[in-house]
Amino acid sequence: MDYIDWFMRVLGEIVRESRATLEAREHGVDVTDIARALFGETFVARPDYWKTPQYTRLHLLFEEMVATGVLRKTSIRTRYKTWDTAYSLVKDPVPFWHSDCRLELEPEQEELLLLINKLSPQVASDHVWLESFRDEYTWTELGWPDGRRRLWTVAKELEERGLVRQAIHELRASYRGLVWETRRGLSVESKFIDELVQEWETTSVDFKRQLHLDTASQKAEFVKDVIGLANTKASGRRWMIVGFDDKTREYHGPPDSGITQNRIEQILARYVTPSVDVRYEAVGYRSGRVGKLEVLRDARKLPHSVARSLGDKAAGDKKRIEAGQVFVRHGSQTEEPTAGELLALREEGDRARATSE
Repeated sequence: MDYIDWFMRVLGEIVRESRATLEAREHGVDVTDIARALFGETFVARPDYWKTPQYTRLHLLFEEMVATGVLRKTSIRTRYKTWDTAYSLVKDPVPFWHSDCRLELEPEQEELLLLINKLSPQVASDHVWLESFRDEYTWTELGWPDGRRRLWTVAKELEERGLVRQAIHELRASYRGLVWETRRGLSVESKFIDELVQEWETTSVDFKRQLHLDTASQKAEFVKDVIGLANTKASGRRWMIVGFDDKTREYHGPPDSGITQNRIEQILARYVTPSVDVRYEAVGYRSGRVGKLEVLRDARKLPHSVARSLGDKAAGDKKRIEAGQVFVRHGSQTEEPTAGELLALREEGDRARATSE
């Protein structure tokens, strides 16, 4: 568990507690109630629980939440109320993260932020916190000209964006700064996949609930779909996204861990001619891992066809493909091309090969 996970876990408890009682709704959530939810009844039953590192660091986390804009202090010292952003962040953090992850930093700003993010987070068995540290080590480690002066100039720029916290001769990481470093990939991928899900299946995008490449039938269906994506002339890039239910369009689950770039390349090299170039990776998504396969279309190789038959003919395998078959996508369906489509594919390939010579 990293600091972002801990922040989100605690915020989830705060949101739940904020609607649990009238007292919480009127006066805000008490830090002790959240400590009880996190560390147990026996923890707050101790007469000196408020002196413990866990309780002290929980207060600091609440202060970070105030600075982040999800909580606000009340007139009672240990009570906090939620802003609407807290509910939005707990429900779906990705849009909130995306605004921070899009920030462009200068090289010196990024270098300092990464160093602060490395030094500040601390992990215990039951909680995570951000430790402030003196600046001497930081500017010595960076080796910048102008030493401390440059350090505090750059730190001030980062603080103004909410990416670090600073006090007199001390620095500390922030929630938003850690999001910028650790959640950029998840944020960007989630937004990209959301956009594909919104349009759903097209001539250049194919969704799969799951993908397995163990049986001849499974391989045949996969080869057919890849050939269809590679052959079809359409604008934009071509994708096969694995992990979404085709009826509900909701996230179903992570891809088979046995599906790898190497495994896919082996199958396509054996059953597709000319060869098709692809890129596959399992990426982070808000609900879990998603398989993302990009099919790279090269007009010089058109048309792609089945290199050798695949599937059990004797058993009447409906997904069997025959050597020489060509496939294209008609909307969301993968089918054999019409005579006119096949001629157009061959002519496109001939033109591309002639131009490249």
